[in-house]
Amino acid sequence: EGGLVTVAVWAPPALRYQRLAERKVRPLTYEQARARDFAEIENVNKGGPIAMADYTLLNNSSLESLVRQTNLILDELS
Repeated sequence: EGGLVTVAVWAPPALRYQRLAERKVRPLTYEQARARDFAEIENVNKGGPIAMADYTLLNNSSLESLVRQTNLILDELS
């Protein structure tokens, strides 16, 4: 109780790569985004914390949906 709480924010790879390709600042190609994903899993060890997160937010819709999900977690924790 009162310790660290981890929250993973996840979107399907195809959607994430589309968003990365369309962003105005530092857009990434499909190949660049995929290579970055693998580098982060293999070299930065992000896979474990994502798999073991206390909560997972699905970022596959609107910003408003993500904010709603976040608020539900915050309400549960308070």
